[in-house]
Amino acid sequence: MRIQRADYYIAHPQALHGQPKRTIGELVAHHGILVPERYDTLSSALRSRVPLIYRSESTFEYMGGSGLLPSPTSSTLIIDGKKTAANISRALRKTLDGFDVNRRIGDYCRLTGTDAKSFKEGVTFSYWREIPGYLRKVVADSAISDRYHITTVSRQHGKSWHYTLFDNGRVIELGEPLPGDLRKGLGRLLDTYDAVRNLANFDPNNCPVMEFVTSYGSSEDYFLQYLRGRDFVPSEFTLPGVQQSEGDAKALFVRGATGPEGMSCRVVIARAYQSGMGMERELPSNEDGFLGSNESATMAELMSSKRKLHIHVARGERRLKLGEFCDNHESYSTLMGPQVAVIVGKSNPIMPAKELKAIMKDRHRKVKGGVDLPEVAMAVNVVSDGRIAYLKRS
Repeated sequence: MRIQRADYYIAHPQALHGQPKRTIGELVAHHGILVPERYDTLSSALRSRVPLIYRSESTFEYMGGSGLLPSPTSSTLIIDGKKTAANISRALRKTLDGFDVNRRIGDYCRLTGTDAKSFKEGVTFSYWREIPGYLRKVVADSAISDRYHITTVSRQHGKSWHYTLFDNGRVIELGEPLPGDLRKGLGRLLDTYDAVRNLANFDPNNCPVMEFVTSYGSSEDYFLQYLRGRDFVPSEFTLPGVQQSEGDAKALFVRGATGPEGMSCRVVIARAYQSGMGMERELPSNEDGFLGSNESATMAELMSSKRKLHIHVARGERRLKLGEFCDNHESYSTLMGPQVAVIVGKSNPIMPAKELKAIMKDRHRKVKGGVDLPEVAMAVNVVSDGRIAYLKRS
């Protein structure tokens, strides 16, 4: 029987002290789990003379808006003058005014009705030792017990990525094979994940996304971040491995489940466009699902957990599409946030890649010409047992 326990920080957001990464890092470290060293002040961090990461902090990240703010390192932060605490503090504030960051903040504030000036003033930074290593994300499957999704990214000798399923003790490589030491250490990594997941401040029925770094030298796993995910709802049926009727599209990959009767979703392909107003003036109220990636990073982050279905169309091999999710936060959210997320092949009968490309090309041309455009959407039926999914346009 699963323990029922509310998330303490959802009920008491003030307990995060405006710094969810630092606050939860301290909690995790208190329970004997490895966490990179944190510093109380920027001056003490600089005195340590170790590589640092300046991690952006805002309570909104824990509540479902993560990945929108920068977290530069001591090697990437651009500083005017000497590396003094005052100059670094000014440089960190300037990172919030960069074009891409400013646009994401503007989008978030417009879509959520938040005052942009107050939002920026509320952003702070915490100071952590940077651990050179493999960047990992781990999330428990929201429909199948003892199944975990693990992504691994390395920049040690060029860039490499790995998407791994750990399914009831079985390791399934969906990308490049993991290096031997990382494969051997999966059990230890997942034990750490479950230990954090079951701490008293968290709801153990939630399937959080946790970020870790596994050091290049010692292969030790350091906890970095906890982000709430979907609640666990077990799949209670099994689909056959062959298509049931003409017009079905069998997913190349699925995460999440429906009931045995499936569900019908209104899937948006492109939002309405009004000349001079853009396409994302407010959060949609009637969007069951989304197809593709024709939306801003902010909209993807805010909407993913509200959706029943997200359909990703692979233009090549499945493993190449999965690679996009390993090192891109908003893409990852569209895979882990919805009730069901699927990858379908480029020739799928629902929306073939060639047809999707033609739609987007035509809309782009009309937008440049100042033409108002209606929303493009379709009805899709999906049934998924968590491992196999079929979709049909209706």
